[in-house]
Amino acid sequence: MISFRSWTGRVCGYAGDELIIPSDIFQPRYSIVSVEELDETGLYNLMVQFGKAEPLEEIEPKVTGEPEISRELDNEDEENND
Repeated sequence: MISFRSWTGRVCGYAGDELIIPSDIFQPRYSIVSVEELDETGLYNLMVQFGKAEPLEEIEPKVTGEPEISRELDNEDEENND
């Protein structure tokens, strides 16, 4: 369960409030710096970020090998830059 600690009873980003995310060993605390309303997707992404939900799909980056050079530099360009 994700919870928060507040000095005022309300969550805000400037009163020293903390987000508490319990784990098996300890309860890390994170300072709240801003407050925004989350839609269902935003809440799910937050839960995934803190390990409380599994990602729907893991995307592996495509490795294409060496970068492709689209143009050649010639001596004239190098001489003009000197």
